[in-house]
Amino acid sequence: MPQASPFFRLALIFVAPLLAAGIALRGFPSAAESARSIPPPVLDEPASPQATSEVAIVAGGCFWGVQGVFQHVDGVTSAVSGYAGGAANTAHYEMVGTNTTGHAESVRVTFDPRRISYGQMLQIYFSVAHDPTELNRQGPDVGTQYRSAIFPTNPEQMRIAEAYIVQLNQAHVFDGAIVTKTEPGRDFYPAEDYHQNFLTRNPNYPYLVDPVWVAHFEARGHRIEALVDAAIAADTEVLRDVPDDVTVALHICRGNFRSSWMCDGTLEPVAERVFGELPYSAFLVEWDDLDRDGGFEPIRFLRAGALMVMGIVSTKSPAMESEEALLARMDEAAKIAGGLDRLAISPQCGFASVVIGNRIDEDVQWRKLELVGRVADRLWGI
Repeated sequence: MPQASPFFRLALIFVAPLLAAGIALRGFPSAAESARSIPPPVLDEPASPQATSEVAIVAGGCFWGVQGVFQHVDGVTSAVSGYAGGAANTAHYEMVGTNTTGHAESVRVTFDPRRISYGQMLQIYFSVAHDPTELNRQGPDVGTQYRSAIFPTNPEQMRIAEAYIVQLNQAHVFDGAIVTKTEPGRDFYPAEDYHQNFLTRNPNYPYLVDPVWVAHFEARGHRIEALVDAAIAADTEVLRDVPDDVTVALHICRGNFRSSWMCDGTLEPVAERVFGELPYSAFLVEWDDLDRDGGFEPIRFLRAGALMVMGIVSTKSPAMESEEALLARMDEAAKIAGGLDRLAISPQCGFASVVIGNRIDEDVQWRKLELVGRVADRLWGI
């Protein structure tokens, strides 16, 4: 099972360098962290007006995110998650996960070479889709099934890929050597249906209020109201048989990797249904950045008996909040919630949601936790 959040791969997306190179990403959500700007390949395939379709097969960690990246590249007509490097009878998720099959989680990308070249596809692959310096892993996903590999479909692709790796290594674009291997002559096997279009089919509430993500979903024919209905129904079903004496909380996360995030926007459009209908005991909500998260007004929909845990201490920034500023924000929230007894205080998310954490030293993390304790003591006398 992939351990990395989809945010891990998608947080690497950048736009400007690719646009400068004539590569367009279609309506892809913004991210806080910039990927590395790298030069285009010196060697690339010549333009051919007769060629209308070409296939590239690449591997770079969990295929959910790699597929999501290429689905938003102008000129790409399809991107399919699957397996390459092993035999047909072992191209199954559970078997590939044993790290014994020779397969890598891969993506087969079909593109129009009149609109984007194979070399430009590799430029996106190396700079956006993954970290090509990690050997047999991507972040917390470890094993040869997560290796960085290119599966050329013809000798020309092989020549371009190997030349580009040499070019990038000689230019010292990355902090370490590129470990990507070219593996020609390997068949591709599509993954199970539940792995296809994973990021589109599995949004959470912050995605459904972010204007960029909303436009992305609607462009693919999804009604936002229907996605909200499906998410509410799923949460309701999960909670259906929870005993009354069990406390269950929902953390509404906007992404958390290397101090980056994936979603912006107020929760106002979904607040009445999420905070007012769902029978969670508590909601842990990120409110450390008003520009990203919006104001506290959605708290007014908090159902009776539920607790709103105010994530107003940033786990993404090392800047220390002041006690007085936090007290003022809690006072503002209490006026909307109907009293401090309906609130709690916490950091906005984990300091390390995955093995690779945020850009905050351990000492600052401890000081932020102590700050939360001091503010709680002043509010509730704990």
